Amino acid sequence: MVDGIQINDLKCVIPDTIDLQVRVNTSTGETAQKQTAIHRGSHIALYPNGRVRFSGSLTTYINGDNTINLTFNQVCTAIDELCKEFTINPETTILNGLEIGLNVPTTFNPDEFLKNLLSWNRIEPLKWIGKKEFYVQFKQSRLTFKIYSKSKQYGLSGNLLRLEIRIDKMEFAHKFGVRTLSDLKDKKKIESLLNVLIESFNDLIYYDDSIDLKELKKADITLLEKGNNPRYWSLSDLNRSTLNRNKKRFQNLVNEYGKNGFQNIAKSLVSEKYSVLKICNVRTDFSNHAENQNLQRSDSLNSVSIPKCEVTNYPKVISNKRGRFLSSLDVEFYYKYDTNIYNDLVERFNTRTYKNIDYTKESLEKRFEEITHRIRAVDFNKRNNDRNNTRRAIDKLNSTPSLFNNMALISDHKKQIAGIY
Repeated sequence: MVDGIQINDLKCVIPDTIDLQVRVNTSTGETAQKQTAIHRGSHIALYPNGRVRFSGSLTTYINGDNTINLTFNQVCTAIDELCKEFTINPETTILNGLEIGLNVPTTFNPDEFLKNLLSWNRIEPLKWIGKKEFYVQFKQSRLTFKIYSKSKQYGLSGNLLRLEIRIDKMEFAHKFGVRTLSDLKDKKKIESLLNVLIESFNDLIYYDDSIDLKELKKADITLLEKGNNPRYWSLSDLNRSTLNRNKKRFQNLVNEYGKNGFQNIAKSLVSEKYSVLKICNVRTDFSNHAENQNLQRSDSLNSVSIPKCEVTNYPKVISNKRGRFLSSLDVEFYYKYDTNIYNDLVERFNTRTYKNIDYTKESLEKRFEEITHRIRAVDFNKRNNDRNNTRRAIDKLNSTPSLFNNMALISDHKKQIAGIY
């Protein structure tokens, strides 16, 4: 959920209860030009020209720490409280930095996952390891992807993994309509940013050192041994399509044969997303209802519509608003977490031989791709059939002798379907 915010020019009234201090250099006696304070975990700086800089975590501001995932309503409450305390107009307050993050409970020690991280978008990880932190970062020009152990940071008894996107250049957030503080109270915009976090995780490449290589074929062992080196992904001279194909195959092998449970992070991220947004009316019959009961929230006032595939009518859980049909990632998600939906997809789109290829004997990756291909084909064929049938009906009408021009009797809608303009 929305967590860290940065505002470089905050038009506000600093409350008298906040004790602004001036730093003094004990060696020279020189004083700093700005006054600073830490208030409810947030950093405030007042400059001589009156400009105020604010940076901090909304979760810490309202909760005292950021070990929980705020719900959308709690984020709105935190913003309202901040605006009231500092007399801020959220409509005119421009954001200069933003962090989107989710805490994910795990059955494994997060350190085990962190040490197995290899690459993200062909970027090698930067790792910091200390007594109270295990921190991994991938940095791009526009944003930074951070993953660390929240349980280690706060000394928690359970296992808590933190995944976080820090937007360093706000032009990236502008694409989703996020510019001002008030935009963070728009649920659809926040949902789009959470999807960036989930998609970022899906682009991660990681290994699982619990894999028993003796169980695998020689070709699979070779790929796992090569791929377990970050530089294979960052400095490879393979073309993009081959590298992407190897990435999918590598990650499928890790998820299939790894015993640590790293593959469950994707499910947990989607679950947490649904939970914080309180999405309702979602058709997701996950096999473990007790574990995922928070997916079935009912909140008519705060519902967010999940786009559905136009052919299958199943939610596009991963691809979301991209495209009109299920993606291979969506199919893979259902394969892992909802066998009923996946079996239905296989029965409808993947049980028969097509183009002399029996896909029931192919790898899971090819089966996922073929299912999505056939879903698109259903829509294509339907549109073609509608066009051809309408065109034949028009041709038949025009071939019938008549005193008048029959084309005038045909509606523009039917002409459009037939491709007649």
